[in-house]
Amino acid sequence: MSISSIPQRDREEATLHQLQTRHEKIEAQLKTEVQERLALGEVADQSALPDGMSLPDEIQRREFGIPRKTLLPSSIPVAQTALAENSAPKHERG
Repeated sequence: MSISSIPQRDREEATLHQLQTRHEKIEAQLKTEVQERLALGEVADQSALPDGMSLPDEIQRREFGIPRKTLLPSSIPVAQTALAENSAPKHERG
């Protein structure tokens, strides 16, 4: 039986079924991955922070790509300069 002998509607329904099946598989995979990530997050939330780590400082450092050493209390002016440079619009950075 060649493809041309199958009515157009039947071919469209078969294609739609394949797409739905693929979508369902991808959706199931994504749901599983989300649940795994949530479980990892719960474990991380319950663990203690390493000594000397400050979450607000760590978030700020990661958002702006600031090296960790610039967030030490002795180098606050350096961190402020780095923040100012990173938050300036690209055309002003040179």
